[in-house]
Amino acid sequence: MFAKIENVNPTFPKAKRGALAYDRAQVDTFVETARYAYDNYDHLHPAMTAADVRRVAFDIVKKGYAASAVDEGLERLENAFAEMEREYLVITFGWEELSQQSRARIDAVSAQLSGLPKSRFARVPKTAIGYRVSDVDTFINDVLAGLNGESTLRASWVRRAIFRPQKGGYNETDVDLVLDDLIAALVASGAA
Repeated sequence: MFAKIENVNPTFPKAKRGALAYDRAQVDTFVETARYAYDNYDHLHPAMTAADVRRVAFDIVKKGYAASAVDEGLERLENAFAEMEREYLVITFGWEELSQQSRARIDAVSAQLSGLPKSRFARVPKTAIGYRVSDVDTFINDVLAGLNGESTLRASWVRRAIFRPQKGGYNETDVDLVLDDLIAALVASGAA
């Protein structure tokens, strides 16, 4: 009935020297907890959700697991939890209601992103570092094109967004929160 968690092996490859690495004990503990939560999933009182997987963070260390491999595993894990959540909503409310809820979430995010370029998000003080405004605005223009059906938009693409630093740039927290909402909306709609 539900999708299986596949290819989320608690033993990820070790990072190569100088590459970004996550703390192995933290990753192993989280994956073990996620497997238990998935195997014993309770729709009314879930021990873990897709959002929990999306928001997990690990310490950066030397000689840890390769961050790219862990991130790929987390993406699959998030999608597995999202699929269970979606199936429960379909069983409970039906496809039409799920579709309406997904569309409403995506419309809400689209409205948040539709501001004028260079003023879509709050800025940090001129002496502080934020996200480069031109990078974020270019990315948001691509997102809006996807939301308007002009191109394909996937949560996996949004997750990989990287913005260069800039003094006086956009507030990183504000940008990250909106992108997190967008990812959640896309995952909920099945556009993982």
